[in-house]
Amino acid sequence: MTFLQQIKMILTSSKGLVLSLKKKIQNKLYRMPETPPANTLVEPSFSEVAKDVIRNSIRSAICIDDRYAAAYEEDPSGLNVDEPRKLHRSFREDGLCDLDIYRFTTFEETWNGDVMLSNKDLLILDWELDADGNYNNALKILTEVVHSKKIPFVVVYTSTADLHSVSKALVREFSPYNTEVFQAVSSALKAKYSIISDDPDSIEADIFLEENTETFYEYFFNWNNREETESKLLTSFRQSFAVKAQIGDAPIKTKVSAAVRTIAEQHDDGLLELAMMAMCQESETRSPFRIERISTAQHAFRLNGTIVLVYHKQGKEDGIRPENLFTVFAEAVVSSPHNYLNILSLELKDRLRESFSKIGTQFSKTDEQAFFYHLENYRTLNNGQDYDLRSIYDFILKSWIGELHQQKINEQPSILKFASHRYDTLESPPPKELMETDSGLIDELIIYCAYVSTSKVADRSDLSLRFGDLFVNSENPDEFFLCITPACDCLHPKEKINDNFYFAKGANTNKLNAIQRAEKGYYSFVLTDNGPKSVEWQCKPFTSYVVTNDINQFKINYCGSEIQLKHLIVLKENYTQRIANESFGYGHRVGIDLPH
Repeated sequence: MTFLQQIKMILTSSKGLVLSLKKKIQNKLYRMPETPPANTLVEPSFSEVAKDVIRNSIRSAICIDDRYAAAYEEDPSGLNVDEPRKLHRSFREDGLCDLDIYRFTTFEETWNGDVMLSNKDLLILDWELDADGNYNNALKILTEVVHSKKIPFVVVYTSTADLHSVSKALVREFSPYNTEVFQAVSSALKAKYSIISDDPDSIEADIFLEENTETFYEYFFNWNNREETESKLLTSFRQSFAVKAQIGDAPIKTKVSAAVRTIAEQHDDGLLELAMMAMCQESETRSPFRIERISTAQHAFRLNGTIVLVYHKQGKEDGIRPENLFTVFAEAVVSSPHNYLNILSLELKDRLRESFSKIGTQFSKTDEQAFFYHLENYRTLNNGQDYDLRSIYDFILKSWIGELHQQKINEQPSILKFASHRYDTLESPPPKELMETDSGLIDELIIYCAYVSTSKVADRSDLSLRFGDLFVNSENPDEFFLCITPACDCLHPKEKINDNFYFAKGANTNKLNAIQRAEKGYYSFVLTDNGPKSVEWQCKPFTSYVVTNDINQFKINYCGSEIQLKHLIVLKENYTQRIANESFGYGHRVGIDLPH
């Protein structure tokens, strides 16, 4: 060994020794123990907090089953007594939740929406309610629940062998498409594909859709495998419609979207819409609701804001025991990859419900003489003989809501603390800068803006014009009108303004520009029959004499023409006020010329 080799060996050995010592020192100084000391506080995970929210928020549930004995059943012989007892106990112990059990006989005898839907958070529904194992009555009840928007969660449990049969039935029942739509899209497909087919006369689109119904269902249900299913469907299109060899997959898919667009103008995925149309080929009616698949391993769907989960009953290999149902349900909601807003909403509703029981206590202690002294200010009807009850109620309601806001303004929901964590785990985070190409996100932002700034009052009792009522021209869907008449004048229009109301006119405008300039300009965001739209207001007020003060049959005079309007929505007060302030300020633009 040469002298240089010896030196090199010594240096190498020394370097290894130094690194070893350094590592030991670092481990001794900086290494954290694998488990924290007993007195160390460990922050709970999102999953743990979310389960607590569900446990605390699901306060009251109902179960409807034709075989379960209800509480105080006069004659429980022949009925299942043990399972409902276990179910009730598990909800009380695991979920801190009261459970009412109803034995189903007939829809007319059993269903009472006023009682069953009141203050309930969860419905457990037997799928086979009918004596012959049919599910027609289960669908009737589910339709009532979904329409009411009162119950956020539904668990459908079934003894059928295949859960997919239940999921397919739900798609057929809660889809905006039917047989008529199926026939229309079949004709549209034939027309679109004839252009790129070697044998257009042989195209039988309806038969193709029928034969591929199962593959279309796979595309709808298997949300995490849609690329593979799409490839399979495009190959089937190519073969069945004899598509020219030089045509690639992209034009084939474009033709699908073009055919679907003849029926559903607004859609993000033409194949998904076609899949729903294919599955509804035998449906007689079109549902006012649209079923959506939730991206989770379970059979889970969203219906008009209600989350529906489908499970097997006890006895199947994957069946749920009654005593485990609440735990399984909570796990399913928490494990959904898009559960953040659902759980946040659940926590907010629960906190508000709790606070509503506390507000107004000071109001009830108010001296009655003082209260009625104040009420004399509202004796404005019938020449001062009668109280203006609407104004009185409006005053009380606003004071209560103000008290609620002050109580809750500093209380942050526990789920909100995980906002940054949720953002970091998004599969596709939002872009830093919005572009015209982000059309899907832009539409979703407009839907979000519409939710924040507008209110849709179902079954509105008072149909007279209000401050903030927003209309669209029945003949021109791009022309909008907003009532900016002060609220006090809207209450008594004949006496105060001789039925001459103030309006602002707006027009459909570029969506991206409206979103980017929303806080600087004067824009509104609305949902119309033609999809989400953005409206830019002119903020130049005009008056119109209103003959029939009814928003459902409303006409105004504008620039010498009578225009029939369709009521869309109510713009919330603070958003309307901003547009009204700018509009009424327009008339104060008085200027003078001075010599320079």
